Amino acid sequence: MYVLKPLLIIAICCGLFCGCEKAKQAKSDFHDGHSHSHGEDGHSHSHEGGAHLHDQETESESDHLHGIHGGHKFTFQPADYVGEWLVTSEDVTKVFVLDSKGEKAEPVKADTFELKRGDTVFALDPVATDLEGRTATYMLADQDLSIAINLGVEVTMQVGDNKYTGKIAAPKSHQH
Repeated sequence: MYVLKPLLIIAICCGLFCGCEKAKQAKSDFHDGHSHSHGEDGHSHSHEGGAHLHDQETESESDHLHGIHGGHKFTFQPADYVGEWLVTSEDVTKVFVLDSKGEKAEPVKADTFELKRGDTVFALDPVATDLEGRTATYMLADQDLSIAINLGVEVTMQVGDNKYTGKIAAPKSHQH
């Protein structure tokens, strides 16, 4: 495990995010397959210029697709919804639920909305729900998640009896 920390940091700094401040500031306390408490919030940093959006490409997409919030699209299966994600300069990860064409926000009442990398599960919270408990925005302020999402994560959204899954792939290129 102690060997994996330096290798992860080297891979982030050199291979995936060449020139990205996020990689230079990545904390070495994130391990693939290690669960942790989301209640600890002893770290923060920012990037100049506002939101820090990362390129991603799903396995089924040949082009990089931007969503209506300026983030990056991915597909849910079954294909009733499209997802969009972004990470802000304050390490807040936001995932938006869009209609099946990815053209407008689609509020849902998700029982759970989780992103997973290895054995580490990040539970996102609903934002600004309506009277029926529906929202199109789910988020979590967690530096470990802002790192993990750029390495690739699995997405699971449970809406009543329906389970929707998706994959946010690691970026193939990274440009600012």
